[in-house]
Amino acid sequence: MQRWVIKLRSYLAWQTGRMVRAPAVLMNVLFGTLWYDLVVARGKRIHRGKTGDTTRVVVYLIFPKDGLSESHFRALEHFLEHGYAPVVVSNVSLSPEDRRRLLVYANHLIERPNYGYDFGGYRDGILFLRDRLDSLDRLSLMNDSVWFPLATMQDWLPAAESQGKDVVGAASNYFVDPEEVSRGDGVPGSWQYDTHHPSFHYCSFALSFGPAVLRDVRFLKFWERFKLSNDKIDTVHRGEVGLGQWVVHSGHSHGCTLDLSRFDIDLDQLDDARLREVAGNLIIPENPALRAKKALVLVQTVGAPDERRRLKDFILQATACTGPAYALLDFALREKKHGFVKKSPLWLDPESAGITLRVLSEQGEHVFYEEALQLLRQRGLADATTPH
Repeated sequence: MQRWVIKLRSYLAWQTGRMVRAPAVLMNVLFGTLWYDLVVARGKRIHRGKTGDTTRVVVYLIFPKDGLSESHFRALEHFLEHGYAPVVVSNVSLSPEDRRRLLVYANHLIERPNYGYDFGGYRDGILFLRDRLDSLDRLSLMNDSVWFPLATMQDWLPAAESQGKDVVGAASNYFVDPEEVSRGDGVPGSWQYDTHHPSFHYCSFALSFGPAVLRDVRFLKFWERFKLSNDKIDTVHRGEVGLGQWVVHSGHSHGCTLDLSRFDIDLDQLDDARLREVAGNLIIPENPALRAKKALVLVQTVGAPDERRRLKDFILQATACTGPAYALLDFALREKKHGFVKKSPLWLDPESAGITLRVLSEQGEHVFYEEALQLLRQRGLADATTPH
């Protein structure tokens, strides 16, 4: 499909969605950042932590609405182990005890009103660092929407640095067109990783920026001018997609530690049993029709002469439609040593929750497994999803 057609279709879909949500979105777009900077930000509190300054900094965005978890401190210890000074940004007010515990590990702690989701918190962290950006060797943005680090996986911070690129994400999205991947009627699709897709971006749960970006005045201006909004869809488009498109068109080098540029060939290297296992463990939390197709494909392909082709085609299609950070949990961990587990599938879909729990258990990640169960209990979902 011609790129201009894809871009036009993407733009029209986004604008249609925005019109449906107007006028609230319009007010947010026109006045959201001004309102936050002049009024809402008065509720922001900045605390000095006990850890020293370094030339490597991580802005760690958290939302511990039910209090801090052990995984928060595991992440903080991981940052410090690799020489990163944590600037912790909390999108919820902390209890005195949680604040005290965090300050032991933090370089600074920013408590802010929850306006603008993770990108609002990232913006506050980066603007706090504005006078130091050009002296930093590395800046990472990470948040607690994922569990990490996993004990048997690669250490992401040094892995990102070792790529030698100006910008590195843990995972990317919108790098292939789903319609090109799966044409239907048994016609083989194509897997062509394309960073010039109009919605291409790196997932915001883990981003790493090198000195060339940090010294680029356009990077700071992106955050200064970022249009804050409490509309989630608008924030994703302007935040993840907007930053991703800035990176692509900035001229800076960029890459991804979860390399899926040859994913179709990676699948060809799997034996039949493992290919079926990867298909069965696909996480599809927000597309009931695609989940139904998954169930059908898994049944219909048993013993079929074209079993491998159909399983592979569906894996490619599901990954393109859902995004690898969600869909490929099992494959990403086992084949790619990608040490991140998304939390939201736990409450988005019972099947996805069951797969997440099982994979965490198989990986021996007992702390994360218990936290996953606790999240389910808080939503009254544990009985429906706990593996037996």
